Amino acid sequence: MTRIPLILNRTARGATPGALARMRHDFSEAGVEVDLQPVAGAELEQAVRAAAETAGIVAVGGGDGTQSTAAAVLVGTGVSLVPVPVGTLNHFARRLGIESPAAAARAITAGQPMRVPVGSANGRAFVNNVSIGLYPRFVRTREQLRPRTGYAVANALAGVHALSRLRRVTIGIEACETRRDRAVAGIWVGLGRGSFSLPDDAEPIFARALEVVIAPGRTRLRLVLDALRTLRTLRRGDPPHQAGLETLHAPVVKLTCARLLDLARDGEAERVTPPVTLMVLEGALRVLSLAPIRAADPPTPCPDRAPGPVATSPAG
Repeated sequence: MTRIPLILNRTARGATPGALARMRHDFSEAGVEVDLQPVAGAELEQAVRAAAETAGIVAVGGGDGTQSTAAAVLVGTGVSLVPVPVGTLNHFARRLGIESPAAAARAITAGQPMRVPVGSANGRAFVNNVSIGLYPRFVRTREQLRPRTGYAVANALAGVHALSRLRRVTIGIEACETRRDRAVAGIWVGLGRGSFSLPDDAEPIFARALEVVIAPGRTRLRLVLDALRTLRTLRRGDPPHQAGLETLHAPVVKLTCARLLDLARDGEAERVTPPVTLMVLEGALRVLSLAPIRAADPPTPCPDRAPGPVATSPAG
């Protein structure tokens, strides 16, 4: 029987006692013995680092924020990450064909090893996207309210609060040797062309460039109308510009601002001091996957310029 460490974020929404019992059963049925280590969010990085010193495979249970923390530790190493989806959102695990803890167990015994890209925001890894502006403020408020009100109520109250505190921020966006200044309500940066899509849509996993989507800074009412228009566009599978959003693609993007920026990496909110440099690290993270290998993004030349350099992963 294979034995591997399973680091579990005990604050994840799906980390209930019943779920943990089922998880142990699912892994045992797949022939995998786990060293289950429930840890607090603040202890997660150190726990993954310690596990990686002695194991070639590390399973990590939690949502996308948890997987982002684990990826930041494992990037550039020979250790494979197996995401175990027990969080609020599990987009990264789903892109690897891992829809449940039972699927994560199957990935360990029958999954395909591969290297996937991650993003980097000022040297800190992310596996899905980075948001700046409105969304991080929403996340911060929701997480403050959730212990007292529950997830659904916290979501609603945080949405109202974020809109009531809406402010436009002027951000300089440098990409492909071009700078543009925009008054924005928010900026979304994802891995690969087509990554600005609904979670059920296929997302490119072998990204060579960032997809940057810029939401103009408008009135609260106009922003609500824009949000509804964006949802309709996403449901139809149409490109973001049809919702009035500006889009650009580049391997490296630098954001500047005269004030602190609210930023969320894979849903984990923080406040950062600009500039913020974002880039793609190709093939930087080893994973075990149940999904078929997808073709890589085509090279993304900058408009009217030669293709920019793409950062590569460290050796190992």
